[in-house]
Amino acid sequence: MFEFLFKRPGDKPAGPQGAASEQSVAAGNSAGQGNQQAQARRAEQAAQAKALAGNEAAAVELILRSEFAEVRLAAAEHVQAQPLLEQVQQAMRNTDRRVAKLMQSRLDALRHQQAEQRQAEASIAQAQKLLQDEKLTPNQVADLDRQWQVIAAGSVLSERFGAERRPWRRASKPRSACSAP
Repeated sequence: MFEFLFKRPGDKPAGPQGAASEQSVAAGNSAGQGNQQAQARRAEQAAQAKALAGNEAAAVELILRSEFAEVRLAAAEHVQAQPLLEQVQQAMRNTDRRVAKLMQSRLDALRHQQAEQRQAEASIAQAQKLLQDEKLTPNQVADLDRQWQVIAAGSVLSERFGAERRPWRRASKPRSACSAP
Protein backbone atom coordinates (compact mmCIF):
# COMPACT_ATOMS: atom_id res chain seq x y z
CA MET A 1 0.00 0.00 0.00
CA PHE A 2 2.79 2.41 0.77
CA GLU A 3 5.15 1.32 -2.03
CA PHE A 4 5.19 4.84 -3.46
CA LEU A 5 6.97 6.04 -0.34
CA PHE A 6 9.82 3.59 -0.78
CA LYS A 7 10.48 4.12 -4.51
CA ARG A 8 13.90 5.19 -5.56
CA PRO A 9 14.40 7.48 -8.57
CA GLY A 10 16.14 4.78 -10.66
CA ASP A 11 13.58 2.03 -10.05
CA LYS A 12 11.40 0.99 -12.96
CA PRO A 13 7.99 -0.33 -12.12
CA ALA A 14 7.28 -3.83 -13.31
CA GLY A 15 4.37 -4.84 -15.51
CA PRO A 16 2.12 -2.61 -17.59
CA GLN A 17 3.08 0.54 -15.73
CA GLY A 18 6.71 0.12 -16.78
CA ALA A 19 5.76 -0.17 -20.45
CA ALA A 20 3.59 2.93 -20.18
CA SER A 21 6.45 4.80 -18.56
CA GLU A 22 8.82 3.85 -21.38
CA GLN A 23 6.24 4.97 -23.95
CA SER A 24 5.84 8.33 -22.24
CA VAL A 25 9.63 8.81 -22.25
CA ALA A 26 9.72 7.99 -25.98
CA ALA A 27 6.83 10.39 -26.63
CA GLY A 28 8.68 13.07 -24.67
CA ASN A 29 11.78 12.55 -26.79
CA SER A 30 9.77 12.82 -30.03
CA ALA A 31 8.02 15.93 -28.71
CA GLY A 32 11.42 17.43 -27.96
CA GLN A 33 12.55 16.68 -31.49
CA GLY A 34 9.31 18.18 -32.86
CA ASN A 35 9.92 21.29 -30.78
CA GLN A 36 13.45 21.55 -32.15
CA GLN A 37 12.12 21.22 -35.69
CA ALA A 38 9.53 23.94 -35.03
CA GLN A 39 12.26 26.22 -33.65
CA ALA A 40 14.36 25.58 -36.76
CA ARG A 41 11.39 26.36 -39.05
CA ARG A 42 10.67 29.52 -37.07
CA ALA A 43 14.28 30.68 -37.33
CA GLU A 44 14.34 29.95 -41.07
CA GLN A 45 11.08 31.82 -41.70
CA ALA A 46 12.22 34.74 -39.52
CA ALA A 47 15.39 34.98 -41.62
CA GLN A 48 13.25 34.94 -44.78
CA ALA A 49 11.09 37.76 -43.34
CA LYS A 50 14.18 39.87 -42.62
CA ALA A 51 15.55 39.26 -46.13
CA LEU A 52 12.39 40.42 -47.93
CA ALA A 53 13.68 43.98 -48.43
CA GLY A 54 10.48 45.35 -49.94
CA ASN A 55 9.61 42.30 -52.08
CA GLU A 56 5.85 42.48 -51.56
CA ALA A 57 4.93 39.32 -53.49
CA ALA A 58 7.35 37.22 -51.44
CA ALA A 59 6.09 38.85 -48.25
CA VAL A 60 2.49 37.93 -49.09
CA GLU A 61 3.54 34.36 -49.87
CA LEU A 62 5.41 34.09 -46.56
CA ILE A 63 2.44 35.51 -44.64
CA LEU A 64 0.02 33.06 -46.20
CA ARG A 65 2.16 29.94 -45.61
CA SER A 66 3.75 30.71 -42.24
CA GLU A 67 2.40 29.13 -39.07
CA PHE A 68 4.21 31.57 -36.76
CA ALA A 69 2.50 34.85 -35.82
CA GLU A 70 5.74 36.79 -35.29
CA VAL A 71 6.98 35.85 -38.76
CA ARG A 72 3.66 36.86 -40.35
CA LEU A 73 3.76 40.24 -38.61
CA ALA A 74 7.38 40.86 -39.64
CA ALA A 75 6.56 40.00 -43.26
CA ALA A 76 3.43 42.17 -43.17
CA GLU A 77 5.62 45.23 -42.60
CA HIS A 78 6.78 44.95 -46.22
CA VAL A 79 3.32 44.98 -47.87
CA GLN A 80 2.25 48.37 -49.26
CA ALA A 81 0.24 47.85 -52.49
CA GLN A 82 -3.53 48.08 -52.15
CA PRO A 83 -4.46 44.78 -53.91
CA LEU A 84 -1.91 42.88 -51.82
CA LEU A 85 -3.08 44.59 -48.63
CA GLU A 86 -6.65 43.54 -49.39
CA GLN A 87 -5.57 39.96 -50.16
CA VAL A 88 -3.64 39.58 -46.92
CA GLN A 89 -6.37 41.29 -44.89
CA GLN A 90 -9.00 38.88 -46.23
CA ALA A 91 -6.80 35.83 -45.61
CA MET A 92 -5.76 36.85 -42.09
CA ARG A 93 -9.10 38.19 -40.87
CA ASN A 94 -9.87 35.09 -38.78
CA THR A 95 -6.32 33.78 -38.40
CA ASP A 96 -4.08 36.58 -37.15
CA ARG A 97 -5.72 39.70 -35.75
CA ARG A 98 -2.50 41.73 -35.50
CA VAL A 99 -1.70 41.28 -39.18
CA ALA A 100 -5.34 41.91 -40.16
CA LYS A 101 -5.40 45.14 -38.11
CA LEU A 102 -2.13 46.31 -39.65
CA MET A 103 -3.46 45.65 -43.15
CA GLN A 104 -6.76 47.39 -42.36
CA SER A 105 -5.02 50.48 -40.97
CA ARG A 106 -2.81 50.70 -44.05
CA LEU A 107 -5.83 50.29 -46.31
CA ASP A 108 -7.65 53.05 -44.42
CA ALA A 109 -4.66 55.40 -44.72
CA LEU A 110 -4.34 54.65 -48.43
CA ARG A 111 -8.05 55.27 -49.03
CA HIS A 112 -7.89 58.53 -47.06
CA GLN A 113 -4.93 59.69 -49.15
CA GLN A 114 -6.78 58.83 -52.36
CA ALA A 115 -9.86 60.74 -51.18
CA GLU A 116 -7.73 63.82 -50.39
CA GLN A 117 -6.15 63.63 -53.82
CA ARG A 118 -9.58 63.49 -55.47
CA GLN A 119 -10.70 66.47 -53.40
CA ALA A 120 -7.54 68.40 -54.35
CA GLU A 121 -8.13 67.71 -58.04
CA ALA A 122 -11.75 68.86 -57.68
CA SER A 123 -10.56 72.09 -56.04
CA ILE A 124 -8.10 72.69 -58.88
CA ALA A 125 -10.88 72.12 -61.41
CA GLN A 126 -13.06 74.59 -59.51
CA ALA A 127 -10.21 77.13 -59.54
CA GLN A 128 -9.89 76.75 -63.30
CA LYS A 129 -13.64 77.25 -63.64
CA LEU A 130 -13.47 80.41 -61.52
CA LEU A 131 -10.70 81.76 -63.75
CA GLN A 132 -13.06 81.59 -66.69
CA ASP A 133 -15.85 83.28 -64.77
CA GLU A 134 -16.25 86.93 -65.68
CA LYS A 135 -17.92 87.93 -62.43
CA LEU A 136 -15.54 86.57 -59.86
CA THR A 137 -16.42 87.50 -56.30
CA PRO A 138 -14.11 87.48 -53.30
CA ASN A 139 -16.37 85.10 -51.40
CA GLN A 140 -15.96 82.46 -54.13
CA VAL A 141 -12.20 82.71 -53.82
CA ALA A 142 -12.41 82.61 -50.02
CA ASP A 143 -14.61 79.48 -50.16
CA LEU A 144 -12.10 77.81 -52.44
CA ASP A 145 -9.24 78.79 -50.14
CA ARG A 146 -11.07 77.32 -47.13
CA GLN A 147 -11.64 74.08 -49.02
CA TRP A 148 -7.96 73.91 -49.94
CA GLN A 149 -6.80 74.47 -46.35
CA VAL A 150 -8.30 71.16 -45.17
CA ILE A 151 -6.59 69.24 -47.96
CA ALA A 152 -3.19 67.79 -47.21
CA ALA A 153 -2.22 67.44 -50.86
CA GLY A 154 1.22 66.70 -52.23
CA SER A 155 3.58 69.39 -53.42
CA VAL A 156 2.73 68.86 -57.10
CA LEU A 157 -0.98 69.49 -56.51
CA SER A 158 -0.17 72.44 -54.23
CA GLU A 159 1.93 74.01 -56.98
CA ARG A 160 -0.86 73.48 -59.50
CA PHE A 161 -3.39 75.06 -57.16
CA GLY A 162 -1.04 77.97 -56.50
CA ALA A 163 -0.61 78.52 -60.23
CA GLU A 164 -4.39 78.53 -60.72
CA ARG A 165 -4.88 80.80 -57.72
CA ARG A 166 -2.29 83.48 -58.65
CA PRO A 167 -4.31 85.45 -61.23
CA TRP A 168 -7.09 86.33 -58.78
CA ARG A 169 -5.12 86.89 -55.63
CA ARG A 170 -5.24 90.58 -56.20
CA ALA A 171 -8.91 90.47 -57.12
CA SER A 172 -9.83 88.64 -53.94
CA LYS A 173 -8.17 91.09 -51.56
CA PRO A 174 -10.68 93.45 -49.95
CA ARG A 175 -10.22 97.13 -50.53
CA SER A 176 -9.02 99.18 -47.63
CA ALA A 177 -10.93 102.19 -46.34
CA CYS A 178 -8.15 104.53 -47.51
CA SER A 179 -8.49 103.60 -51.15
CA ALA A 180 -12.21 104.31 -51.35
CA PRO A 181 -13.05 107.31 -53.61
